[in-house]
Amino acid sequence: MTKALEAGDADLIHEACDDRMHEPYRAKLIPDYAHAKAISEQSNGTMYISGSGSTLMAITANEKSAEAIFKNASAAFPDWKIRKMAVDLTGVQSEVIERGKVLHR
Repeated sequence: MTKALEAGDADLIHEACDDRMHEPYRAKLIPDYAHAKAISEQSNGTMYISGSGSTLMAITANEKSAEAIFKNASAAFPDWKIRKMAVDLTGVQSEVIERGKVLHR
């Protein structure tokens, strides 16, 4: 998964998210899972179960797909908390400051 994300390879990300060990069993415990996955796939998204199943995550290659999934999932599941998020490409940053002067970034 890390290599797929680093490369930005949508096909490899899709393959990495193809969980044949846990998903078939856990998906049955999540109401409307199949419908949510279909919404993601219709807009070229890759969806996977995150954590204990309290979160479904969809990864897309572009804003158009992300917006379509957000719009369609929001309409289909009005009681769900649906968020559209972007990847933070900068990551964690730190500064060493002494007496108001930045010594190191």
